[in-house]
Amino acid sequence: MRSRPRLALVSTDVRRDVHAPLRFFERVEPVHLYRWASYRDFTPDAGLVRYRSPAELVVRLAQLRPDVVQSVEAISLRLVPVSYAILAYCRLTRTPLIVGTFENRPWQERFGRLAPLARWAARPLFAAARVVVVVNEGGWRNALAAGADPARVRRVMWGSWGVDLEEFQPGTPVAEPRLLFAGRLHPEKGVFDLLAAFAQLRETLPAAQLLLAGDGPARTEVQQRAGPGVALLGVVPHAGMPALIRSVAVVVSPSRTTPAWEEQVGMTNLQALACGVPVVASWSGAIPEYTPPGAGALLVPEGDPPALAAALRRLLTDPALRGELGRLGRRFAERHYDARRNVQRAERLVLAVLDR
Repeated sequence: MRSRPRLALVSTDVRRDVHAPLRFFERVEPVHLYRWASYRDFTPDAGLVRYRSPAELVVRLAQLRPDVVQSVEAISLRLVPVSYAILAYCRLTRTPLIVGTFENRPWQERFGRLAPLARWAARPLFAAARVVVVVNEGGWRNALAAGADPARVRRVMWGSWGVDLEEFQPGTPVAEPRLLFAGRLHPEKGVFDLLAAFAQLRETLPAAQLLLAGDGPARTEVQQRAGPGVALLGVVPHAGMPALIRSVAVVVSPSRTTPAWEEQVGMTNLQALACGVPVVASWSGAIPEYTPPGAGALLVPEGDPPALAAALRRLLTDPALRGELGRLGRRFAERHYDARRNVQRAERLVLAVLDR
């Protein structure tokens, strides 16, 4: 007999920021099944189980015999084989299923002519779910459009559990005009808008520095277009992010909406708020949901380098404003993004599923 019910969390890629908070589960035993570890920024432990195919995933689930299973992203044609393997296991074993989605692009924009097929493929998952967890307003709308029972849909910090507030703490305020971008080097992340804005910023603040942490398909072009004051750091392990964020005056997240993608959470922004570092971000995707104006951030129109440069200049030349936004951001993170508290809420949701 197990002392705690077992929750199988099935992912594709695993990262430290989504795995480490699982240690905060107390009344439920989480087991994280993953396929890839692209970032290689976590320490393998007993709560991690790898699978390499949908068939092997079913074998792993049969070995683990979980009391509840959380599926992978439901709104994804690419993940249908994995989703349906989980669905088949849960139906055969009568194991309660939790289905979640981060996907906030409308069906038609995300899939184009394949939208009806994508909705049709997702419907059995949403129909079978005891609970559907969504992390943004777009995900809520998409789940309902695929036939999810509104009474079973919950807006929860799930998967992106929040921030470890003991690890991401404020440090000594930074006086140097140093900026940080952390994310994929890809046009949809607004990295080229940022380079253009930074060039304008340097015209009046020649001492300004821009740190780019991350990698991606646009790395070569970013290197070619990066001017004076720009440093490419490559991929920074998640464990190194608190110190890196505390070493800058402002964190910048100028994401752009595309037909296939928009910002779903913006974890770097939440980490910056927890560190008491103000954020300049774009009105894109779920960024305003997670980093609203007045909560430690200044928001600018997406795809607008002059507006981005003006907001950065305003913060870098006003230490008092930076300090005020930093304090507001930390308080907002304490209220909303405490990973320990969010995991405990998720745990109560799992126990409620088992009670039903």
